[in-house]
Amino acid sequence: MSESFFGFLSKTVKEYIRAVHSAFDARIDKWDIDVFDKEANEVVGGLLARQVSLATTVAQSPASWNMHLLPVVLRCMADVYITFCWIAKDVKQRSRQFIEYGLGQEKLAIEKHREAWGSESDPDPDVVESIRIREELLDAERYRFLLPVNLGSWSEMSIRDMAIEVGEKQFYDLVFTQFSACLHSTWQHIWRMNLHPCANPLHMGHRVPWDPNLPPEPEMFTNSAKYLCKTFAKFDSTFLSKDTPGDPYECYDLIWNRFADYFNAQQPAE
Repeated sequence: MSESFFGFLSKTVKEYIRAVHSAFDARIDKWDIDVFDKEANEVVGGLLARQVSLATTVAQSPASWNMHLLPVVLRCMADVYITFCWIAKDVKQRSRQFIEYGLGQEKLAIEKHREAWGSESDPDPDVVESIRIREELLDAERYRFLLPVNLGSWSEMSIRDMAIEVGEKQFYDLVFTQFSACLHSTWQHIWRMNLHPCANPLHMGHRVPWDPNLPPEPEMFTNSAKYLCKTFAKFDSTFLSKDTPGDPYECYDLIWNRFADYFNAQQPAE
């Protein structure tokens, strides 16, 4: 990539992030929340904000726009989107499930830390203080003795079944499942990305480990904008009235068009 490209990239990413924050703020402003439904408001708003955080953070990290790392973030974004869609179908009950599972996991994590580091005869004071702070934060949400600890799925079903229920089976198959290979470093990712044919013809075609230096792939990055905008669209259709804040896909269109215009301008004239 030329130096001029990185100048273009810096300007375009800043424009995209401003557009994302503007789109997010516009939706929150138009969201007519029920102030007595704290759990649902916080889960819906928190998941939407989480998707924004993932999208803007990856936008600021062009070095991660490759098959080594970006699929990990895209898999996280796919998880957020499917979870958001599933909760939206029964927002009160499912928001409570989501919260209770998360708080239960925090309770379990605290006990694991105490078991590992806090029960020694002379425990590290910093560790003891860290555990105390986490306990206070958790008790401020809900008293620990009232929290169940669920060792299974928070939704009591698989993410695949959640996707099927909300009509996103194809998204699950083409996005969530495919990018899980990078997240879990399974063989179909390893043999393509971290093995290279041996140059010695006497070695029977075996492959040797390697760490390829992959350049940023802007087209791959635009997927993160697409998944963010899918979440905006679901929020609009579920939680906003007809007075929506505009096209939910405008951020995706912006980034796609900027890249298309730049690369088309680099083509040699006929």
